[in-house]
Amino acid sequence: MFINLKSIREIKLTVLNPLGSPARLNRMTRSSNVCADPITITLNGFQTQISPEVEEVRVEMAGLKAERRQVELVTSVGSCIAICLLDPINKSGGLAHIMLPDSTIFPRVSLPSKYADTAIPALIQAVQNLSAGKQNLRAKIAGGANMFPSIRATLNIGAKNVEAVKKALSKSRIHLIAED
Repeated sequence: MFINLKSIREIKLTVLNPLGSPARLNRMTRSSNVCADPITITLNGFQTQISPEVEEVRVEMAGLKAERRQVELVTSVGSCIAICLLDPINKSGGLAHIMLPDSTIFPRVSLPSKYADTAIPALIQAVQNLSAGKQNLRAKIAGGANMFPSIRATLNIGAKNVEAVKKALSKSRIHLIAED
């Protein structure tokens, strides 16, 4: 899993598939979403490069994607939370873009990935569908910024999002290994 902090809270998840073939990789490089230049990433003092041949897949607001093929899942967040789940044993993972902490304030949930309490179970299920189970899952989160500090502190959606995500991860017994 790689995190790219080159722009405001952009997070990338790379799932490496050791079973990928060169022919498949060549087909992927013809896609319009392929990275043009290698990207150097620094996280906690460690540097790594992301290959330019890896397809970049954008996860929109309130979106969710899970993959087993080699891709970079990308989203940008402020007060929202980007949560990555990775199964390093089965080489699968996913990313959800969470906007709000709690779905119970709205009577009908149309997008489960919009809320922390529904996005975490949905992302777990999506990754489990690609692998053997959730016992290997690890999580990383980014986001939760206070976008409007001049507004009352009680409206700090970013902090509420972080708290709700951590609560949902704990409830699902998923280990949070990093946050930003």
